[in-house]
Amino acid sequence: MNNGLLLLGGAAALWLLSKVHTGQNLHFLPLGVSLDGGGLVITVGVQNPTDNSLQLTSLAGDVTVNGTNAGNLSGFQPVTILPNAQTSVNVKFTPNIIGAALAIINQVQNGGTVTIGVNGNANVNGVVLPVHLTFQPIAA
Repeated sequence: MNNGLLLLGGAAALWLLSKVHTGQNLHFLPLGVSLDGGGLVITVGVQNPTDNSLQLTSLAGDVTVNGTNAGNLSGFQPVTILPNAQTSVNVKFTPNIIGAALAIINQVQNGGTVTIGVNGNANVNGVVLPVHLTFQPIAA
């Protein structure tokens, strides 16, 4: 009886480890920003260099502009991440009005390069993975 439980526990651990390992191979990159019905949509590319199809269930996080919290992004529509391919995922941007205003004021007063950061999490195959993106869409 104990050997059967041990074997079952080991199989479950290997299954979970394989899911985490596969998901950790994903690469997230910013692809662009667009307007959709008056809202701002950020397109994120998800590169899957594995031979396995993966299910991205959700993507959510905070958006900063030059270190100031400018809002939140969220996407809760399941998307299949194809194997050995890049799949685009659209997420909605909800601005933090005060933070966005402060970022604009800071940019007008100080100029320089705009750095946008995204820090959040993605649920891939039931495993939560960190997502950290940094990009500079506007040069001074």
